[in-house]
Amino acid sequence: MLGSADRDGFKGGKRFSAGQPVPADGLYDDIWGSRLPLVRGDRFPCDPVMGRSKWRYAGPLLAEPASGRLRAGADPGRV
Repeated sequence: MLGSADRDGFKGGKRFSAGQPVPADGLYDDIWGSRLPLVRGDRFPCDPVMGRSKWRYAGPLLAEPASGRLRAGADPGRV
């Protein structure tokens, strides 16, 4: 029998619904395979094709030293 996390497409971690405020800056994945950088205060978006979605935190945003631009964070296990 599948647990609710497996049915939602996620193996673990807190899930957020579309429309909820983003609690912290970072990269977030949805159950449809999208990955977006979001900042605190944004709202989790709906998928443009599938509609309402669930999101989970995927990693930090890091600033590139030379440009100051944000980029996806490295996998913490591979630092």
